[in-house]
Amino acid sequence: MIVHKTLKRLAAASLAITLVGGAVPANIGAFDLSRSTSVVASAESEISISNATVTMKAHSAKVQSVELNGTKLQKDIDYTVSYSQTDSDGKITEFSAPPKQTGNYNAVITGIGDYQGVITRSFDIVGSGYEGISIIDGSQGSDTPSNEHLFLIFDKNRNTKMCSKVNRAGIYANRDSDWLLFEADTPFAIHNYVLTTANDTSHYTGRNWKSWRIYGSNSEAAADYTASYTEHKVTDIDEDIWSLVQQVTDDTVLQPVNYTEFAYAVPHNKNKYKYYLLILDDIVDTSNNIQQMSEIEFNAALPVSVTHVDAVPADCLNAGNIEHWYDEYNDKYYLDEDAQNEVDEEDVIIPASGHSYGRPEWNYDAKNQTVTATFKCENCEDVQTVDATITSKTTSPTYVKEGKIVYTASVKLNGQTYTTNKTVIIDKLTYTPPTITSLKGYGAVKLQWTDVKGAEKYAVAGFISGKWRILDQGEGTSYVLKNLLAGKEYKVCVATKLNGEWFTDPSNAIVVTPKLKPVKDNPAVTFEKGKNTVKLSWDAVEGAEKYAVAGYINGRWKILAEGVGNSYVLKDLKAGYQYKVAVSAMFNGKWNTDLNNAITVTPK
Repeated sequence: MIVHKTLKRLAAASLAITLVGGAVPANIGAFDLSRSTSVVASAESEISISNATVTMKAHSAKVQSVELNGTKLQKDIDYTVSYSQTDSDGKITEFSAPPKQTGNYNAVITGIGDYQGVITRSFDIVGSGYEGISIIDGSQGSDTPSNEHLFLIFDKNRNTKMCSKVNRAGIYANRDSDWLLFEADTPFAIHNYVLTTANDTSHYTGRNWKSWRIYGSNSEAAADYTASYTEHKVTDIDEDIWSLVQQVTDDTVLQPVNYTEFAYAVPHNKNKYKYYLLILDDIVDTSNNIQQMSEIEFNAALPVSVTHVDAVPADCLNAGNIEHWYDEYNDKYYLDEDAQNEVDEEDVIIPASGHSYGRPEWNYDAKNQTVTATFKCENCEDVQTVDATITSKTTSPTYVKEGKIVYTASVKLNGQTYTTNKTVIIDKLTYTPPTITSLKGYGAVKLQWTDVKGAEKYAVAGFISGKWRILDQGEGTSYVLKNLLAGKEYKVCVATKLNGEWFTDPSNAIVVTPKLKPVKDNPAVTFEKGKNTVKLSWDAVEGAEKYAVAGYINGRWKILAEGVGNSYVLKDLKAGYQYKVAVSAMFNGKWNTDLNNAITVTPK
């Protein structure tokens, strides 16, 4: 056997394949399902399925679909499927489960529910020489003789071969790709496969395979695979269903020799698949358009052949390994050259350490109001720059305390969150005293002032005896000063309570005076004589603040008494003497000195 190393891919454990014998049908034709078909319809059926279209693979027991008049019937609702086999003596054996052994069979589709009648479709199980895996479909050149069909490369008999011919197709560009579809009982991973050259390859030197692909799948849709071609090549591989296991292009391993085994490795492959698809893309013999091969065997029992693998240190991103020896054909690992000390793959692998970035360096862009975090790996030169998400929390300033804005920049790297804060101080609020205006009244002045944001209270203060004294306080923005003397000036200001503290700035002080009352005539005076007395009486004058009784003595007026009443008794007068008297009313703090209401009185 010739062992050759091919491209390496990661994958998984192998499946041991046991060789068994078994008969294989001599002729699978072009996998045509039109042969050996019989229909039995029930006379009592209301809806007969006799004209239904049944879709099946040529070498699979699976009934893909049953359609009648454009309606897709449902299995176990509209029909059931069973199987039968007729031997050479005409004995019929029935099966409830799909058969897997090599042979010719009938699928029996029986109508149920609203459907009646029976349809049979013949198919064969090509089988293989290997237990646990079989061919379920394929296609090859149209001029292939019956004893050299494609399935013969999987019968474990190197004396048979596949020899695909397209003699009448002209140049090779008009030759479609050959393909073969395998199904395993249990998913397995391919670690190697062995190709055995045919009986006359040394004579027909150009018939070895040139380029091929192997795909794997665990999707049930893989069992329904049917090739289509673009420029005669299979190109419709659905990557959602199929995964490439290995591709060989312009092979140089196969040699023009007879009955010779050539091994191909699929190293480190751990991917197990139930379905495998082999596609033969190109051939060497482009003149006669013929290719051939005697046998393909998956996971052959190959002798141990190890290759030394140097120790490779792990780094941040890449796994390393210890020194070991690897058998790529059997996917096994050893710690010695003689392959005596076998270990598992994980025993030789040194996991990648991953980057260790530590704390980031923060970068502030005031112009664009952005923040980035730069992480530098402590073990390598890797640098990661991440845009930060910025949030903020504001504490408003007061008149007694500064405010602040705390900006928080956060980034997330490898599942960990990093944050940094930056604080901007906001100055305390500047106190501006309210602007005061006044409205004069008689004996009163109404003060009004502008509102101060955040004010809790206001106090009205008056400048009294050289000091500011609080007159009253409240929550409004106006206040009435009462009991003021007309013509007198009063200096006042307004203080503000903010954040629990009083702010007094007398720069907003104003001087106010009440409105002057109109001066009216002094009242007319009447009198009543008494013994050595005279009682004076008068009516109240509107607006008068108080009254004074004046006597004309020694050529001038002299106030004898003052008060707020409307009468006064002159006492201790001399009988027979005349006294000149008058009553003066006070307006705006001043006496009305126009005493034309003077009278002369004489006591008894």
